[in-house]
Amino acid sequence: MKIKISSIYYVFLFIWSLSGTISMAAINTNASAIAVISSFAWNAIRCYIIVKILFEIKNYKRKDIIVLLIIALIGYFSSRYSESSFLIAGFWFIAGAKGIDWNKAIKYLLRAQIFSMLLIFCGCFLGYFPDTAKTGVSSGITTSGIGHSFGYYHPNDLAGSILQIIMMSLYTMKRPLRLQVSFTFLTIAGITLLITRSGTSSLLIAFIALMIAFFSLEKGRSTIGRFISRNLASLMKYIILVLAICSVLFSARQDLGESLLGDFHSRITQMAAYFAYYKITPWGQPLINHASIDYDWRTNLYTLDNAYIHLLLGFGYIVFLLFIAIYIMLIWRAYKSKQYVLLLILCTYTILGFTETMFIRVQYNFTILLFSQIIWKREPSTERLNEVRKT
Repeated sequence: MKIKISSIYYVFLFIWSLSGTISMAAINTNASAIAVISSFAWNAIRCYIIVKILFEIKNYKRKDIIVLLIIALIGYFSSRYSESSFLIAGFWFIAGAKGIDWNKAIKYLLRAQIFSMLLIFCGCFLGYFPDTAKTGVSSGITTSGIGHSFGYYHPNDLAGSILQIIMMSLYTMKRPLRLQVSFTFLTIAGITLLITRSGTSSLLIAFIALMIAFFSLEKGRSTIGRFISRNLASLMKYIILVLAICSVLFSARQDLGESLLGDFHSRITQMAAYFAYYKITPWGQPLINHASIDYDWRTNLYTLDNAYIHLLLGFGYIVFLLFIAIYIMLIWRAYKSKQYVLLLILCTYTILGFTETMFIRVQYNFTILLFSQIIWKREPSTERLNEVRKT
């Protein structure tokens, strides 16, 4: 019974990812049926996780029960005070993740994302999902042309989904550190930019392609490649601390941020506006944005595209510190074991967090679910994560 119950976890993970992506695309339509199905699926998933825990709790140690209670309490308070759904699925899936093989779980998530993309494209072609368009490109790149969503809620959502598929493919790939993979991803980066006009995701896919090329040189025993890749990997382990500190610093000192980065497509201005308007609290608060019912243009709070400040203000300093701490543990563990592919994936998401909230949205960042490896003291499997030989 234990084996069967644990196996269902992967199926529900697939259903959650698929239904969440489809329901997000359906926001631009009047498809109430999709919203009902998605809600039903989410309630079924939560019931399953509760049942799984109840069946397996007899095998839990005392410290495991304490960990479970802490997850439940933090999840409850952060969801109640923030009124945000960004991390809710993460708390639930992590709570029920004891004994789960995350290599297998990520494969299910990858299949769900690919399948949902095909369904959304077909829905757009058939006229069910609209092709939402935007002009220009974010993240400091300005080009002419129109970005297309091809059925997704927004072109940035399509680009974010492509980025996540790239990351999960890299995670599950048997031989990721090859120049062929680098060239393929670089091509995908160009296509993503051409179609969506989303600078952030396109640049990060190109960044991944470049880093794979460097790491593949070390695999080939190149002296220059070894020097570059090892020094880059060493720098990577500090990146989340640097970006988190810079986010808070630039929010508190707008002049400093703008002197270094300019307006950064209004991101620095908005970070400073939110930081001045809200107080930092233990459990966070609902954050106003352009889609809020109580939106008022006079507050100057339109959107907050920095995940670190959103985490700090929206979810509070307790969740902020825990999130950063666990992410640091994942990064350092990947670095020490020379899992360069996992290290690259984690660090790419931390860079994404400086310009987008996708970093703290479980639907777009599958590595949040890897928190369970730290929380449940499970050593990650290195199979298929990299091909770098220890020297």
